[in-house]
Amino acid sequence: LRRAALGCIRIALESDSPIGLRESIAFACEGYANVVDTENIADKVLQFIIDRIRGYFAEQKIAGSVIEAVLAVPSNSPSDIQRRIAAVAAFQRLPESKALASANKRIANILRKNSIEGASSINAALLQDPVEKALAQSIDSVSAAAGSFLQRADHAAYLKVLAELHDPVNLFFDEVMVMCDDSKVRDNRIALLNKIRTL
Repeated sequence: LRRAALGCIRIALESDSPIGLRESIAFACEGYANVVDTENIADKVLQFIIDRIRGYFAEQKIAGSVIEAVLAVPSNSPSDIQRRIAAVAAFQRLPESKALASANKRIANILRKNSIEGASSINAALLQDPVEKALAQSIDSVSAAAGSFLQRADHAAYLKVLAELHDPVNLFFDEVMVMCDDSKVRDNRIALLNKIRTL
């Protein structure tokens, strides 16, 4: 079974096929519907193949952290997983990557402790500090560019454009107090962080 799954993975990767695993497994299950009870089988088979994908890339000497970062976001296509692995590996080599990963962790911690209902939209009128205004502008420009890269599944370009947030984010954390006394300003700053986290 492992060998068969690996064969399917290699065919998908080497042909750069956009084939979807879920659709392929569902199609296979239809062929066995009269023989065995295929209910709940598809998810198990998908997980089995994803585990083989993990092993395949580990054998290619891809860092475990890169593989796990990519597989943390569900994907249906081996070739898309391969493109994302290449993109994350390239992103890790950027000088901004460590600081951005650290900022992302900090953002996640703040949002975990302060998830605020409706804090997803940024109110430009509540942006007080020039640094947070600059961050909001950077988020808008990066978001516009990143959207088109995502549509084209150009993960390397997507991550590279995210690196442009490095300086504005660092400056924001150096100069601006997120958890200020004014609840509206605080919620707006959390909304800024939420948008970065979503990106």
